[in-house]
Amino acid sequence: MVIFVKNNYEMIGLFKSTPTLINCIPTGYVDLHSHILPDIDDGAKTLDQTLQMLQFFKDLGVKRMCTTPHTSKYIWDNTSEIIQSKLKLVRETYSDLCEGLELTAASEYLIDDAFLDRVERKELLCINDNMVLVEFSYYNAPINMMQVFFEMQLQGYQPVLAHPERYTYLHQSLEVFEQIKKQGVILQMNLLSAVGYYGERVTQAADALLKKGLIDITSSDVHHNQHIKAFDHKLKIKNQTQFKEAIQRNGLL
Repeated sequence: MVIFVKNNYEMIGLFKSTPTLINCIPTGYVDLHSHILPDIDDGAKTLDQTLQMLQFFKDLGVKRMCTTPHTSKYIWDNTSEIIQSKLKLVRETYSDLCEGLELTAASEYLIDDAFLDRVERKELLCINDNMVLVEFSYYNAPINMMQVFFEMQLQGYQPVLAHPERYTYLHQSLEVFEQIKKQGVILQMNLLSAVGYYGERVTQAADALLKKGLIDITSSDVHHNQHIKAFDHKLKIKNQTQFKEAIQRNGLL
């Protein structure tokens, strides 16, 4: 049987392999969301685990990592002092490693009933300049989220919403993120969402957000070695061009 194709480009497409995530990360990448500080949240538990993740990203050619432990009133009530002390510990313990990889620290703030107080006291740690990483609960979005974003901007902060694709209760209402972006909020997608790590629904939502042009930047959100291993997985998203463009925008920050 003879198989005919329309043109050479179609023939090339038949044999083009799907890239792995690790091959999509450029040298000099800037990672603005990770959980590699030890024993501070649900990320690294020990300094040895911190070392393994740091070594992976240095070998990958990452230029800068901003580690962002969780801060929330009822679970991880971290302060700037606690976070900075952990950062100092890692820098001093692995000084040689940190010479080739700029390591900074901020936080991933849950928008809870204590968050606006933190905003008004201007005690937020920024991932870059005035950029502050925030997240929603995984159960429901804050009813006052637009007010929160507005108040942050009034205080001179640039809101960055972590992993919008992971809020499953909004998968049928992705237009919410269009409104959020129109208010000037930066939307950050997790790299692992592109390889199906969090499940098919999250990958589909990430793909839809990429297609709509809503994803501004990407980050690893790495917590442990299972996340590191997933960098060897192949991309499962269709909108790979938009994904790679978002990856490149990290270097502009």
